[in-house]
Amino acid sequence: VDPAGASFQRGRWFERIDAGATLTAAMHMEVTTQDSAVDSDGDGLPDVWEREGVTLSDGTAMPLNQWGADPERPDLFLQLNWMNSQWQQAGCDTPGADAAMCAQMSVASYRPHRDILQQLVDRFDQYGVNLHIDAGDTYTNIANYPTRHGGQTEAYAPYYFEGTIPGMKLVDNIDTLLGARAAVFRVGVIGDQMQRGHWGTGLALVADNSFYVAKHERMRTDDQLRNTIMHELGHTLGLNHNGSMKFANEVPQSDYLPNYYSVMNYLYQFTHFNYSDEESVSGGPLPEVCNQPGMDCYKGDYRVPADWDNLMINTGKIGKDYNSTIGAADVKVDGKALAAQQEAMQAAEDAQGSVKVAVVDSPQLHRGENTVSLKVANPGLD
Repeated sequence: VDPAGASFQRGRWFERIDAGATLTAAMHMEVTTQDSAVDSDGDGLPDVWEREGVTLSDGTAMPLNQWGADPERPDLFLQLNWMNSQWQQAGCDTPGADAAMCAQMSVASYRPHRDILQQLVDRFDQYGVNLHIDAGDTYTNIANYPTRHGGQTEAYAPYYFEGTIPGMKLVDNIDTLLGARAAVFRVGVIGDQMQRGHWGTGLALVADNSFYVAKHERMRTDDQLRNTIMHELGHTLGLNHNGSMKFANEVPQSDYLPNYYSVMNYLYQFTHFNYSDEESVSGGPLPEVCNQPGMDCYKGDYRVPADWDNLMINTGKIGKDYNSTIGAADVKVDGKALAAQQEAMQAAEDAQGSVKVAVVDSPQLHRGENTVSLKVANPGLD
């Protein structure tokens, strides 16, 4: 970019030549990346952001250097939000709620358990990627991170995309849940069915910042939820159901490639907790899963490069706040308080499904009628 700020430059050169003659022209151009744009690990976050932090154009401070960002190792920041339960949305967790009405409400929680989020972090770490998750007070592995944006923030809706254009709804989530923070974070929302009568498990913007996971009644296990989060997150990382979009013109347009062992493949979404880590090549007998209804396995030739080698972390809006300011004020953090809060959350998750009952005061019992008061408490997270 020249001092005047021009992004494109043009030159003219004139020379008279005879009819039928040949003209040959050549030029030499040297291009050097500006220091402020160097991104050594290719994660979209400039090295200077990761070393010194950044203040975004809306004034939001992002002290990535305090949050554990590493300019030599790809960093992937993910914010997870989810719906209230139907029971909570109806106000059944408030005193005086209509007990008869509330008895008809579903108490199904859309919160992902802490252990599956840690499993996701560990899986990405295994392949050299720092996955930083903000799941509100429920879970975070981001160091020195007191202000959470994830968690149970969304209103209950039985059909998340009803009356909307799904892709535009996902784009809106970037604006409403991330705002300027989309220069660093992707966002995922967990809720119920996507559409009436639709039992798909999710939707994502490919090579962008937003996805949705449908934790409906047919998604029964934590492993299914974990794998689906990884699947939809994979779409934002440029992965399709047949491998990286980098090779979209070189592989069959099929969602069922038998030897492509990846959570991105519909054949293995719930059974294979990983992206592919080696090239997938056709050949051999079809796996048993291909005999299941709806599994239209591809029978031709294919070669699919490994997913992990071709993630596109530098996509969408990541690192694209051009009016940002290098540096972010250090945040004073009470590390002990944050650690205690996470320990309390873990204890509450471990206590899921239990109840604490205690006798109030110390009543003296006599013959005849007696009144004993009990205090009933829910020590769990939901």
